Amino acid sequence: MFTESGEAERASELEAFLKTSVIATERLTVQNRPSYFKEAAIDQHLFIDPNTGLRLTEVGGKRALDYFLASELLLLSEKREKYLTMIFDQSLGRAPESARRDEIGEKLRKLREKGLFGFAYYSHACFLILSRDQTVSSDAKECLHQGLGLPRSRLVETPGDQVDNLQLLLRD
Repeated sequence: MFTESGEAERASELEAFLKTSVIATERLTVQNRPSYFKEAAIDQHLFIDPNTGLRLTEVGGKRALDYFLASELLLLSEKREKYLTMIFDQSLGRAPESARRDEIGEKLRKLREKGLFGFAYYSHACFLILSRDQTVSSDAKECLHQGLGLPRSRLVETPGDQVDNLQLLLRD
């Protein structure tokens, strides 16, 4: 999410570095916010990098430019049910690690109530990985753990997911 003057002009450099397309190459402003995120409703997995992170409650004015709002995530995910949305989230409070992990779990729980399934990769950085499709989300989690060898201790799940996953295994 380009929010500062001059950032959007460097989108081509970012595309070359990442070897992928940047969807929204204009600067995000308070006025263009609704149209800005319409461009992201694509039939692909999506990575969103807000200045601060995902905010569950609404905030207005210039302060909103630092966040990707849950209401926007929900709209995007409706049109992209079979795809993942990964969000770089630096909005966690200053607290001991256990409290920060609980904060992530609570955020995931609230998103689950809205129909989004997912988990977080928690390390020095936090990434939320979400989808409307629980199977897509579960497959992504297993890919990170087994395919890339990331330790399960770095994956934060929605409270209750571990029990749900065990029940699914027992039924199969």
